[in-house]
Amino acid sequence: MVKCSVGQMAASPGRWTRANLRHVATLVRQSRNPAARVYESIGSTFFLASDSVLAIDRFAHRFAAAHGIVMVTYYLAQLLIAASVLATTT
Repeated sequence: MVKCSVGQMAASPGRWTRANLRHVATLVRQSRNPAARVYESIGSTFFLASDSVLAIDRFAHRFAAAHGIVMVTYYLAQLLIAASVLATTT
């Protein structure tokens, strides 16, 4: 059993270990509602897309549509993850 809370891991992200990451994955998998899992998966994919576009724009090649793409994918991710929480609690 991991003896580290999610709050402690968030306070020091550079010190995450495999055990910490497994703990977070376990927390995500604890959702029993299939709809919540779908929302979580799609929401996290939108976060990945948002961060990827942001990184490409900042470090590889700037492009005009980057800000709009980042904002749309970021807010979609937020919406879907919030929906996953609501689907879990209802």
